[in-house]
Amino acid sequence: MLKKNLAILFFLVILVISVHPLLALEVDDYVPASNVKGLSGYYFIDSTQTLLKGELKAALFGIAFESDLNNFKKGTVEAVLSTGLLDGIETAMVIPYFNQSGNLSGIGDIQISGKVHWLDQISEDIPSLALALTVELPTGDQNKGLRTVDSYGGDFELIADGKIDLIDYSFSLTGEAGVFAQDIGKTREEKYIRYGGGGFFPLAESWVLLLEGTGTSKYGINQDFGTVSASLRFFRNPFQLTGGIERTIPIGTNAPPKGTALHASINISF
Repeated sequence: MLKKNLAILFFLVILVISVHPLLALEVDDYVPASNVKGLSGYYFIDSTQTLLKGELKAALFGIAFESDLNNFKKGTVEAVLSTGLLDGIETAMVIPYFNQSGNLSGIGDIQISGKVHWLDQISEDIPSLALALTVELPTGDQNKGLRTVDSYGGDFELIADGKIDLIDYSFSLTGEAGVFAQDIGKTREEKYIRYGGGGFFPLAESWVLLLEGTGTSKYGINQDFGTVSASLRFFRNPFQLTGGIERTIPIGTNAPPKGTALHASINISF
């Protein structure tokens, strides 16, 4: 029921915005204006782009997840607010709200992120580059299973992307690699490597196809897993709407179980 409601809501919003006469698409606006975690999707690859100084972006992102084992279900809504501190420097806050099997619900661990864009794309051989840092705070209720870090968590990543021009078609490719650690100095089980890649492919005016994949490697504890996702994005300035499906793929013997999720998000620029 949760997945059905999310899908219905997403397509109703698209229908309303698509017929609004005051909202116009900007040319070459198919690449994400900002992708601090949560702005484009729960597992989506980040972009090197940042908001301009003083620019503000708000987003609501929803995901309905269903595991293949034990009929486990979880719904998540994330509220995201990001702003450009300076040209090339962006910060954001993500506040997640969980509702999962067993009637457990509440606010999870809040994330504060920063991103620095430090190299523009020079050619198709030299991509844009950015550095990002995310700090995760232990604000979730531990008794409800809503906390994922004990004292704090830190995620540092390098991001690269670039636009590729063919004769009659242009698209963007992006990739990232990062390291997550919580409570530095404790067990190695709380540290892992993340990596991923994807592409943004324009389909028609106002529509983009996103294909992405990510991986997580936890050293020595057989918990490696990956995700793949396919999404459609719709633009009507100042709105950006995304919806799609993703699949969790366990690799290690102790990895999370297989699961399928639907996601939807809406971004608004100010």
